[in-house]
Amino acid sequence: MNVHSKPVKIGLFFLGLIAICGVVLLFKGNDAVAMAKEKRDGIVTAEQIKVSFDSVSGRLLKENVKEGDQVKKGDVLMVMDATDTDLDIRKLHSQIAQLDAEISSMAGDIDVACQKADTDEVETHRQIDQQKAVLASSQAVYENKLSDYNRKLQLVEAGAISQLEMDNITANLRTAEADVRAQQELLHKLLGGAEDRDNTEDIALPTIAQERQSADNKANDLESLKQQKKQLEVALEQK
Repeated sequence: MNVHSKPVKIGLFFLGLIAICGVVLLFKGNDAVAMAKEKRDGIVTAEQIKVSFDSVSGRLLKENVKEGDQVKKGDVLMVMDATDTDLDIRKLHSQIAQLDAEISSMAGDIDVACQKADTDEVETHRQIDQQKAVLASSQAVYENKLSDYNRKLQLVEAGAISQLEMDNITANLRTAEADVRAQQELLHKLLGGAEDRDNTEDIALPTIAQERQSADNKANDLESLKQQKKQLEVALEQK
């Protein structure tokens, strides 16, 4: 029998036990360093409390704990006067309500502006078609007057008609010519600088484009109001 075998086995047993305990402590985090860290992490300093409450408005009514006191989750550390916060909340609600009214009003204005642009476009196209017809009629009258003038000019030179009759014919021609120019100016005004096309509906009217641009600008303003409302809603959630 080996006299040294028993002490060796006992030594190995204790070494194994120590190793097992070390592994357990390692995984459970209950060694001295871990426990000290856990305790340190559970301590709240006055500076930390100050930083935490920097964004909180209101007068301090009651302080339930002091630096060094032990607290647990759910403990009330201090009581603040909520008057300022309540006023801020009511103010935010009022601002949001005002923005809602402005958003609703502007959305209605945009719908009206868009509908007006569509209506104005249809109406202006109709007026252009009518003016083209009037201009064509005026040009036809002028062509007839011009033809009559040329024919009567030969007769007056031959002495077949009096100079007075010729003067009347000339005056009628000048009147017809002036009427053509007037109708052309009216058509030009309706076009507003747009290129005239055979199909009137293809004419892009600058005045209508301006109306639609104005509606688009209002749409941008509407989006800005919606973003302001979102910011106020975020501020309200933080109260």
